[in-house]
This record gives sequence, C-alpha cells and structure tokens, in this order.
Amino acid sequence: MLKAISMGGVHVEGDFVMEKNIVSNVEAGGIGFQIVRGKGSMEDEADEEKTSSPQLSPAKGRRASEEELCHFIHPSLDEEEEWRIHNEVRSLVKRQGIQEICLYLTQLKKNGKLLLPQSVKVAYTELVRMGMPSGEGFSEKTFQKYYRN
Repeated sequence: MLKAISMGGVHVEGDFVMEKNIVSNVEAGGIGFQIVRGKGSMEDEADEEKTSSPQLSPAKGRRASEEELCHFIHPSLDEEEEWRIHNEVRSLVKRQGIQEICLYLTQLKKNGKLLLPQSVKVAYTELVRMGMPSGEGFSEKTFQKYYRN
C-alpha cells in the first residue's frame, strides 16, 4: 500500500497505524495515515487550506463540517453510500410517521445499511437530531411501540 501511495506522487507525513481487533467473532480493522498532496511543505499546504473553500460531502453539496453523518450507518459502506443512506433517513424522518419510519429503518437494517441501537431512547434521540418532530404523535412513548431493532 505504501508503495502504491509513493508511486502516485503523494507524500505521506505523520504516523502510519494499522490495527486489527476481533470482537465476538467479528474481525474489524483499520489503517490511518495523513496524506499531503504534492511535494510542498506543510506550511504551503496549510496556506492553501485556509484560502480554499470548505470540503463538500457527496450529499447534495452539503458541507461535511456543517452536518454530522447519521450514527446508525453501517461501517462497511463507502462514503458515497453513507451519505446516500443518511439523506434517505433524514428525508424519511421529516416526512413520514413513526410507523413508516420504524418499518423503513428495519428494512435498511435487514439490507445491511444500518446498525440500529438496542436502546429506544438512543434511537429516538438520534432521529430527533436528524429532523424527526418530537411533538404530538411523535413522542418517545409512541416511538417505543413501533421500534424493533
């Protein structure tokens, strides 16, 4: 991997970390490093970052720093798919009732797109953060009746 990065004209600075964990017969791992484009110094690139526009997420031109990704997104999805699912869930919670929301979340979980929390309160809080109303007909008690994780 390092060979491929260096052949591409990309300069890597900082730590290169590889880790692998096995939890409950599920293997998870990750690789982390910082990529600095070009061959200039860190200060030159810091100046470029200050003058450049904020980074946009693939989702409808939204700024990644302005919106936090849905906490239920399955970690195996790529970034574009994560934002697509995030936008689906956000649209769903703004336009549908509790029953439809819960049914669709369950379907997304079955399709391997979401990991739903066991706690009803955690799920409800996240959906409210994403735009679900919390008024009449959308109370946590009503949500608890239909939520199946």
